Amino acid sequence: MILSEAGVPAFPLVSMQMVTNVRHELVGVAFHFATTNNLKAFAHLYHEIGLRDALGDFLCVLELLDPAQVDLDLAAHLPHERTVLRVPAAAGVAADARARLDCLQAQGFRIMLDGWPAPEAVLPTGVQSLAIGRDQIGKNATPFSQHALAGPHLATDVNSPDCFNACRAAGFNWFLGNYPLYPSVGRPRNDGSSRSRLLRLLVLVARDAESRELEQLMKQDPSLSYNLLKLVSTAAYARGCVISSFSQAINVLGRRQLQRWLQLLLYARQDDDDGVNPLLPIAAMRAGLMAALCQQMGGGRNEAERAFMIGMFSLLDVLFGAPLAEILEPLELHEDVLSALQTRSGRLGAMLDLTERACSGNPHLLQESLIACKIDAKIFYRALVQACAWAMQVSQAD
Repeated sequence: MILSEAGVPAFPLVSMQMVTNVRHELVGVAFHFATTNNLKAFAHLYHEIGLRDALGDFLCVLELLDPAQVDLDLAAHLPHERTVLRVPAAAGVAADARARLDCLQAQGFRIMLDGWPAPEAVLPTGVQSLAIGRDQIGKNATPFSQHALAGPHLATDVNSPDCFNACRAAGFNWFLGNYPLYPSVGRPRNDGSSRSRLLRLLVLVARDAESRELEQLMKQDPSLSYNLLKLVSTAAYARGCVISSFSQAINVLGRRQLQRWLQLLLYARQDDDDGVNPLLPIAAMRAGLMAALCQQMGGGRNEAERAFMIGMFSLLDVLFGAPLAEILEPLELHEDVLSALQTRSGRLGAMLDLTERACSGNPHLLQESLIACKIDAKIFYRALVQACAWAMQVSQAD
């Protein structure tokens, strides 16, 4: 729990993780609070800090440790049609909890049991899905059919591509974990020429090169050209505008936004047809949170852009399978950007450390980073909501 200046409890610590489907597309966000009253904490974030507008149609996944103690009046004011409640299997089948869960399900909440229920267990009305940790997958031969559970089922602690593939083969539809951060060894990467062009474009934009130089380079890569026009055409600020040329796209976006979208395209480009790049929503969330934290703390426009770039570039070594210093060398970045990325030093480096912890799913890791950044809970909450809005926009545009 974060303490206010007066030493009294303020907002509970919160960390989050992206929930993806079998094609690595963003389905929703799992919120993890450092409190047992998750619904109350989420209600504050949703109504008072603005999460309602940021999430749009994406799902929220919340842990509900003690369903028998749920305040149904409070729950009635939450986005029940877009909220999935993860309830420990043992608590969910307890007699004193079933009636309360039946009421929540009647309100529109999705109820997901966390763990394997016993074969003979009587499940609450409407339960159709399970959340199972990776260490428990495969330990029950016919769990879904035993209770006629249609899903979608959530695999948690999915922290490697092999684990992702095993969970998908076992019938899971949703995935929660850090598997995008640990790509399969030997998997083909973006080819060198495409990566070189995209990095050269970023250098040209940073140097404020003429539009014709950017256009000439874009025309050398059909995939890059297509992805850029696709992203520009679906961006919120380009609605109602039909994009028909590279020069028009550049003019519609402006240089700063073009730079942001080029950074996104590093992750949007995929080597095969097996869905979107799983790093994209994580990179978008990191970049958005870095920029939002900087803005909330009074940073100027240029520093906010550097913060955004740091969040976006913090995964380039994973993306390209090469040392980060080697990838960053031709970009001629500001010293504070390089220090933040390579050693987590300086103001921006401390913010990157906080951002990584905020996206780890473990809220108890945040306190030290918040103190180091001199950020209070309300600023952090507001920045987190801004970052969610950006990540959702990117995922819809992808």
